[in-house]
Amino acid sequence: MKKFLFTLTIICFFLSCKKTLECCVLVDTFVDISVIEKATKKDLLNPIVENHYDMKKVILEFSSFSNQKTGIEAIQYSKPLFFQKGEIYYLRIFPTTSEPVAEKNTVTIYWNETNVDKITFHLNFANGNTLTEKILINDELKWDLSKGYKEITILK
Repeated sequence: MKKFLFTLTIICFFLSCKKTLECCVLVDTFVDISVIEKATKKDLLNPIVENHYDMKKVILEFSSFSNQKTGIEAIQYSKPLFFQKGEIYYLRIFPTTSEPVAEKNTVTIYWNETNVDKITFHLNFANGNTLTEKILINDELKWDLSKGYKEITILK
């Protein structure tokens, strides 16, 4: 009898559910970037490597706040993450420091005085969700939906 009631409860639960999840909103707008020196294969984000990019000195400029360059440490919301996965260091970048509202958002990364990269996010706002459709690095397509996880290596 207990098995019957349990089974009946489960069936009623699934029948009462709608086919779409109206309760949930998905926001998937980031990219994990590694930076490798082409000639030496050195990880330029690794803090123990000579001539690495110092995360305390990296400046970001968001298209949503153009002409306002901000150090990573000063960003309050959607703060970039600096982390290590395996042997490689990554910087996770978001398209804005707030909720994205434009379909195209650009983040300019000033690694130092002489090295700059432009990350362009193309977003899709469907069914209340915000999803990344493609990512360009310096106007060259580096990621789209067919490539899975958003991990890009920049060669210097």
